[in-house]
Amino acid sequence: SEWTGIPLAILLDQITPDPKATWVIAEGADAAAMNVSLPLAKLMDDAIVALYQNGERLRPEHGYPLRLIVPGWEGVLNVKWLR
Repeated sequence: SEWTGIPLAILLDQITPDPKATWVIAEGADAAAMNVSLPLAKLMDDAIVALYQNGERLRPEHGYPLRLIVPGWEGVLNVKWLR
């Protein structure tokens, strides 16, 4: 799939993470309460908060309204329904 969205680094820069932080918890709003811990350095490097998949707005089954995309890492880390 081709994912389009906002680089997570831009959003994290807006909130000024604790300078001592090295990990982030990404949490999904689904019934399974999916959450994963990810290195902050990786998220700042190339992770995006996806709004579109293959040129179309994300559909509910693919994580609408927001989905975390972590390029090069296992798909299970691409948290759907990000909150």
